[in-house]
Amino acid sequence: MASPATPTYADTKGAGGRFRRVAWLALGLFCVAFAGLEVVNHGAGAAVAAGVFALAPDLAVLRGVRASRWAPGFRTTMHRPWLPLLVLVGYTVSPLTWVPIFAAGLGWLGHIAFHRAAGDRFGRTEPTGRP
Repeated sequence: MASPATPTYADTKGAGGRFRRVAWLALGLFCVAFAGLEVVNHGAGAAVAAGVFALAPDLAVLRGVRASRWAPGFRTTMHRPWLPLLVLVGYTVSPLTWVPIFAAGLGWLGHIAFHRAAGDRFGRTEPTGRP
């Protein structure tokens, strides 16, 4: 019995796919602009946090980590948009005043948004097959 074709997120055959990718691009640009505002207002700590968390979701592609069996699941989980949204909402409603946490959430969400705008949807194309 043949398995059904794996659905891809990068389907651009129609207005829905293009609209979705443009919306992700707009969100990514907004996150970068907002993180830039936080850096200007609060300094180097916010810049470091935003930069580190903008790169952190792709740490699983390092040569040594790629060979491990948990790397695809880690990379897939780190590219879920609800995780940085939890960071951003949690910071907003909590009494915390350390701005690098918010900047880190913006960098992370921006990273995911740019991946999605490029057509990558982790979970649909990973070997784990997790949705």
